Amino acid sequence: MRNTPFYKFLSGFLNWFGTLMIAFRQPRVKAEHIRKALEIAKPGLIICRRFTYYLDAYFIRGKYTHSGLVISDKDMIHAVSGGVEYVDIIDYIKDCDGFVILQPPYKNKEDIARIINFKKGAVDANVPYDYLFDKKDDRAFYCNELIWRAFKSVGMEMPVKRRIVYAEDVINFCEVIYETPF
Repeated sequence: MRNTPFYKFLSGFLNWFGTLMIAFRQPRVKAEHIRKALEIAKPGLIICRRFTYYLDAYFIRGKYTHSGLVISDKDMIHAVSGGVEYVDIIDYIKDCDGFVILQPPYKNKEDIARIINFKKGAVDANVPYDYLFDKKDDRAFYCNELIWRAFKSVGMEMPVKRRIVYAEDVINFCEVIYETPF
């Protein structure tokens, strides 16, 4: 399916649509929220974020629309239209309208290391973005599916109620450490 003209059209359209913005105000996250995130951030934590001015946010279920995994005191890994990639924590949250930092229910430090290695492996393998949003296919990932799949790789079964993994599934599986107050 991924090599068909339809998939190429679909991925191009969704990539374009995901960049459309209508902003009526400045992003709500400010320096104080970023400083708090940097103070808290440690490997293995998850940050889910939201943008209210991207049009695709109106079609994605839940308060938060995107998730990524913290892998160091300054870096994260997430899946975006270009595939699975590294991103600086500041760049990840600086222009968003809110975020939540989550502590997954890890059994031990080895689980954290294995999940980080799983995600680094996805970056190294140039795993593409999953425009079909098919969690049964492990050749491509969308953001929340990447989190779900990483948990699964260490035997942590995150419950998912629907065909698509949403950020709310990730949030329901984890303990909230910090959430922007808006």
